[in-house]
Amino acid sequence: MNALFFLAPLAAVILLMLIGRAMFGTALVQPSVEAQAGISEQTTQGSTDILLRLQPEDWEKLEVKEKLDVLQTVANIEANRLGLPNELNVGGSNLSDGTLGSYDDRMHAIHINLELLETGSPDEALRSCCHEVYHSYQYRLVEAREAAGEELAGLRLFRSAAEYAEEFADYESGGSGEEFYAYYAQHCEEDARAYAEEAVQRYDQMLEEMLAPRQNE
Repeated sequence: MNALFFLAPLAAVILLMLIGRAMFGTALVQPSVEAQAGISEQTTQGSTDILLRLQPEDWEKLEVKEKLDVLQTVANIEANRLGLPNELNVGGSNLSDGTLGSYDDRMHAIHINLELLETGSPDEALRSCCHEVYHSYQYRLVEAREAAGEELAGLRLFRSAAEYAEEFADYESGGSGEEFYAYYAQHCEEDARAYAEEAVQRYDQMLEEMLAPRQNE
């Protein structure tokens, strides 16, 4: 009787934790690949075997955790490419319907929708990951503008950062109808989409170059 009395509250706490994770997007699945702070040692040339898993025929055979290993590698490479001083922690989460990915700058965390990881294409997952990577870069630009001070804040270099700062302060998170348009039309989202599209093309080209010698053997 006493054991049941103590187990009931414990079960309730565990249930609340699981519900909280589902509601707020805490990563439920973590990759085995380590997030790297500062200038990452991972490069495309040094990560060939992992990146080759982005081929559709290989991707569909991977478990969710293995797919996250690929995306964490991509995040490390992109962080290096963008010169980010912070690590980017990639994880799989239960996100709201229609949300493929999200970024939390407080934790430097990229959340990828578990449904996307389970059923989506490698290009869709890659696009979502690189989109969120670029949001981290945008936050660093905002910080750089603030650190530069008022005298330099008007430089053309910081014009995008000024817009990002305004949008982050009053961020439109989306929804449907006019709310979705307000989210979609934000400068920070337009630039992140453009970067992600360029990244997908870059990785597709890279895969072709990796596979070319093997196809000629």
